[in-house]
Amino acid sequence: MSAYTLITGASKGIGKAFAIEAARRGHNLILVARDADQLNTLAKEIGTTHKVRVHTYAQDLTRPDAPKGLANFCQRHHYTVDTLINNAGIGLWGKFDDLDLAAQINSVQINVTAVVALTHAMLPLLKTHKKSYVLNVASTAAFFPTPYFSVYAAAKAFVLSFSGAIRRELKPDKVIVSCLCPGPTESDFVKAAKMESFRFNRKEFFMSADRVAKAGLDGLKKGKSVIIPGATNQISAYLGASLPTGLMARVAARIYKP
Repeated sequence: MSAYTLITGASKGIGKAFAIEAARRGHNLILVARDADQLNTLAKEIGTTHKVRVHTYAQDLTRPDAPKGLANFCQRHHYTVDTLINNAGIGLWGKFDDLDLAAQINSVQINVTAVVALTHAMLPLLKTHKKSYVLNVASTAAFFPTPYFSVYAAAKAFVLSFSGAIRRELKPDKVIVSCLCPGPTESDFVKAAKMESFRFNRKEFFMSADRVAKAGLDGLKKGKSVIIPGATNQISAYLGASLPTGLMARVAARIYKP
């Protein structure tokens, strides 16, 4: 039986684009998100268009038992997963002490805890293949502290570091780990982060979700450690990694200040 690609946050945005692009390449899919109706609609559309197997799993991954429950779901139904895409994530824009604390902690649970827990839960399944893949979605914000996006940027910095570390650990197991670091992307992220009034919220600054997903899958299959789609985003990441942290924080503060 053909193996599956499991995608979190698959109902919209980059996750939906991942699902469509992976199906176009012939991958069977397990789509995970909170909204069952959106998942089922997408699954039907993809299954009809691309003739691949598509299964859905509606769950809030911030639940402590959700990652292990998802791994058990795959084992119970004998879904052999050879690719895990940890895409689910959320950002919150604003001054740290003005933002709701519970919402910020929830974002850490989605962006960090769920990634760690689901990767850990799925590794026994991934290791059964001669070669398997993990793609963790971070952001160009991972490369420098970002005032007014503080928790999100710090969470994505964790994802970037975590990905690089387990990439080395899992090399003997033939599990290839890559980290995708997109910049601004056309999705529901702006609305969810309450960034409608952001001064740079203009189409010319945003990359399409389809392009990001394609770059992510291409880079993953090539075994790249870090995947940064787009020249502007690559420059931003390079500067963030090269220039003094304090300087980058000052620059980011001027850009992101509400």
